[in-house]
Amino acid sequence: TGGASAAQKPTEPAAVKPWSRLSLFQDGPVTINYPAEWQVNPHPEPEVLVKVSGKTEQGDGELQIRRSPTDHNLSLEDIATLVETRYLKSLKNYRRARQEHVSLSGGASGMLQEFTFELSGMPFRQMSVYRREGDHLYTMSLVASGWRQSDMLTLFNRCLGTWSVRE
Repeated sequence: TGGASAAQKPTEPAAVKPWSRLSLFQDGPVTINYPAEWQVNPHPEPEVLVKVSGKTEQGDGELQIRRSPTDHNLSLEDIATLVETRYLKSLKNYRRARQEHVSLSGGASGMLQEFTFELSGMPFRQMSVYRREGDHLYTMSLVASGWRQSDMLTLFNRCLGTWSVRE
């Protein structure tokens, strides 16, 4: 008789969780959006500008941004390969899922890498983007355990789309 039953009503989309914006003016500035419930730890190590860590239903995650001097004689692809060879290939069940050039905010270009590996028997996935600004190499990485690939890609891409660096 024209009315919709409760079973036929469209469901509302899941609420979008709040995000916060981080600006590190002493370092560029560098800005990025991240999940508001995650914890921010600025300058935890000499080359690490910030670590942002938190949990989801799938597991733990950590996003970090590094800044280091760059060698202009090496391409971003060369740098990505060096990092992969030095730090990742020796990990148990290491596998590179992809490596590709990407466009970043402000017209910058970057090199994206995605890996899977194990530490202490626990599976991890890592996504990293390398970019140059001035005389520095900036790296944004997300490492997570227990996450579905699609959830990790969504979070990483959302952070990546807001990441800006100016020197």
